[in-house]
Amino acid sequence: MKKITNKFGERLKTARKDAGLSRKSVADSLGTTHASIARWEQEGVPIPSTALETISRLTGRPIEYFVLENHKLSETKIQSAVKLAEIIDIKDNEIDKLKAQVTKLKAIVDKDFDEMDKNLADAIEGLKEKKDVG
Repeated sequence: MKKITNKFGERLKTARKDAGLSRKSVADSLGTTHASIARWEQEGVPIPSTALETISRLTGRPIEYFVLENHKLSETKIQSAVKLAEIIDIKDNEIDKLKAQVTKLKAIVDKDFDEMDKNLADAIEGLKEKKDVG
């Protein structure tokens, strides 16, 4: 028989911090306040099962980690999950940088096309003037 843990608050805090989440970000995801998260972490106040499911998803830890006494996550699995989260964050940052570069290049190209349009218009106007004079 699996024993229910009384270390929920401690495990919640550890999982939240390991995932790089603030109390406020967890609270926002759950539609509650950061004070509620603090109470859950410090006082072990019972939480709704739907909140537990969301916390599990946000932290990448199974529900059993939070509620079962003998549930152990290997350090390797935790480190792998943290590393994966870091890689995803790096990829997101790289995508943002690429988007910024594309925006800059688009502005340069747009400016070049505007200049070419102006030069073309000037050339056409010059040809019209030569035709009218000639």
